Amino acid sequence: MGGLDADGRDFFISHAGVDQQWAEWIGKQLTAAGYKVELDVWEWAPGSNFVAAMEAALRRAARIIAVYTPSYFTRPYAQFEHHAALVSQRENSLPRIVPVLVESCEIPDLYATLIRIELVGLDESEASRRLLDGLDYPTGPWKKSIQYPGLQPDGDGVAGRRKVDPGVIFPRQLPSISNMPPRNAFFTGRMEMLAQIHRKLTQGGRGVTVGVVPLFGIGGVGKTQIAVEYAHLYAANYSILWWVDAASSDLVTTSLVSLAGALGIPTEGPVLVVVEQLWMALQARSDWLMIFDNIDEAQVLSELRPPSSGNLLVTSRRSAVGRVADLIEVGEFDREESLALLRRRCPSLTAEEADAVATAVGDLPLAVEQASCFLGESGLPAVDYLRLLKRQPQTSGFDEPTLQRHPGLSDVVINGRSRVESLSAAAAELIDCVAFLAPEPLFLAPAETTYKEKGKSVQIGDAAATVRVVQILTGLGLARRVGAALQVHRLVQALLRARMTTGQRVSSYQKAQKLIATARPGDPKDPGTWSSYAAVTPHVQALSENHDSADGAPFPAPESTEPDPASFRVLLLDVSQYLYAAGRSATGAALIRQVNGHWVATLGSDHIDTLRLGNSLVANLNGLGQYAEARELAHNIFERARTVYGPDHAVTLESANELAGALDLSGDYGQARELHQDTLSRRKRVLGEDHPDTLLTAGNLVTALNKMGDYVVARDLAEENLIRCRRVLGEGNARTLYTASRLIISLNGLGDYIAARDIGTELLGRLRDALGEEHPRTLYTAARLAIALDGSGEVSSAREMLVDVLRKSRQILGEEHPETLWVKEELARL
Repeated sequence: MGGLDADGRDFFISHAGVDQQWAEWIGKQLTAAGYKVELDVWEWAPGSNFVAAMEAALRRAARIIAVYTPSYFTRPYAQFEHHAALVSQRENSLPRIVPVLVESCEIPDLYATLIRIELVGLDESEASRRLLDGLDYPTGPWKKSIQYPGLQPDGDGVAGRRKVDPGVIFPRQLPSISNMPPRNAFFTGRMEMLAQIHRKLTQGGRGVTVGVVPLFGIGGVGKTQIAVEYAHLYAANYSILWWVDAASSDLVTTSLVSLAGALGIPTEGPVLVVVEQLWMALQARSDWLMIFDNIDEAQVLSELRPPSSGNLLVTSRRSAVGRVADLIEVGEFDREESLALLRRRCPSLTAEEADAVATAVGDLPLAVEQASCFLGESGLPAVDYLRLLKRQPQTSGFDEPTLQRHPGLSDVVINGRSRVESLSAAAAELIDCVAFLAPEPLFLAPAETTYKEKGKSVQIGDAAATVRVVQILTGLGLARRVGAALQVHRLVQALLRARMTTGQRVSSYQKAQKLIATARPGDPKDPGTWSSYAAVTPHVQALSENHDSADGAPFPAPESTEPDPASFRVLLLDVSQYLYAAGRSATGAALIRQVNGHWVATLGSDHIDTLRLGNSLVANLNGLGQYAEARELAHNIFERARTVYGPDHAVTLESANELAGALDLSGDYGQARELHQDTLSRRKRVLGEDHPDTLLTAGNLVTALNKMGDYVVARDLAEENLIRCRRVLGEGNARTLYTASRLIISLNGLGDYIAARDIGTELLGRLRDALGEEHPRTLYTAARLAIALDGSGEVSSAREMLVDVLRKSRQILGEEHPETLWVKEELARL
């Protein structure tokens, strides 16, 4: 890196973001002693290119001070700076890196041999002396760069050093009036949240009333640890730091009386008088921070809230604390934070294993900490731990309290569930049901509501009952509210299930099925309902997966003779049809396969719901291009339905329609046309000419006629059917749009490319708006429009459209899907 450039600096200070106060304190000591220092937070403007600024700083600086703390070795940018400095060396005998250890931590072997300056446990005077003495070399150019501003001794008696600005306070030394819990040496991440808290508490400047910053969130997200870290990180800003256990009014008053005693206020006499005198003393000063941890009773803040002259940080599981100030919601770790903690606690984990563990515990901070400790202490291989976690989560390390004496996650969940039971039977029943649903938002709506999105919401009672249940579950930290929805963490769900007996699991599982079935999304083939179905589907999938307990998960046994509730079967059938209509056939087929065996065992092969489930599987198999399997299954279902229920029964006609479609797609166009014609005739007679199912079969017959080359008959039927669909169903209905796409094929077959192009151009815009750019039906129509464009002489536009369709078909349908192969052939022809 050569020598110093024109803007050379003696030192660049490399530090982790959370150690900014240490970096600034060191910087002030060095500038006061005459050194030229570069520190990112002093000079780099917001929005700067961080990497470019860092590289320039490393070029300018003669030496690098690395502020060693546990956080330093988990921050990627700090490691980049450190490594870059390590591999470079100036043309002098002095070391390029000067480690300054300010907090005990494990130093990687690569850096362990570097001579370092240790400031751990020193007071400010001794720390300053040792820092500067460690940097003052007797010879070399470094001594010459030091400008001594005066020769008067400073406060520590060392001549030749300028006094440091008294406004700069030695970091992380707790004030004399403090009862703060010890700092967690393994605290990880949360940098942006700590900065957000600091901005809120200092937005008016020192000595200006700021008020309260409340943190809230579900149990286990680390609210308390964030508060502890903040207090230690910014301890230098306060003369009083006081921790208050706010779980009850009695605990709060006990802690406040202790603070009064620490301030020299007489504590004899009535407690309220002592607290009043404490408030008067605090009102006269602004250099204090109080942390009310785990507020559980709503009246605590109203009765015992301190004056507004200083700072108050509140943690709670209850969003009601938002009544006193804007809330900061604490959520799960992001994945990088989870991985960093796992690597620190259990270094033997590979990157892949750490990611798998983080996924399994859902990035819940308390769970990440306990899982990593369990793995590190037990030596259990990650793959075995993941299996144990799935089968017996309560024995996977979550029953032990943390080193900070925080209850283990298992105790948090079990105690919370016990309290729910004592407060509300309805809330207890709901949380047990939700334990079997997906860890996704569950939308709630009072039974009497006119809420426009009621279709995706479940009902648990009237408005008052719904609000009460939500308040209890969120207040106890077992769930979070997400808009109009309730959400429970996957690990909380697992621990709730694990506490149940077999009978309780079966009962709660069936109640969960009935609960989710209270949602009524609507017509599964109507794109307007798909957002509601998208919200409901994960919960239906979770309840369907529970039929398969081969992995040892604590779910009802698959050989149970209890059938799924009728209401749940109706919803699941609708969801399977939605998945096909929405172009998600792989998900639809998987869902059906998960429940098919159970339905056959508990309802019988010939039950109407079992047959309808089979018909839905045929549709989804066709969507996947698995035509041979679809045809065989469809034929079996049709024969059973016709034998048991007769040729004109609704389920038989539905089976006939699916079989004809499978015949058509597998290349047997003649049989397909005959079966479609017979089904159309029967549906006209049984349901009427304008029934949606009749219109559906007419559209399918158009497809068969097109494939047989009967384009005139197909065109006439398509035009008639299109008129009926528009009149009965509306211009934007899916069946209307699909009929129009079939008409394009008929017109192309007749050589009427101009008409096909005009209809196709308008239709493609409608399909893109209704279904999306990548829906299979959109791609299908775009490909047929490309044929019309080619026939009308617009060859380049046709080729461009087919290239786009082919790319999307490969992504959505797969390389070997028949539709993808057809598009590839047409593109080659062009």
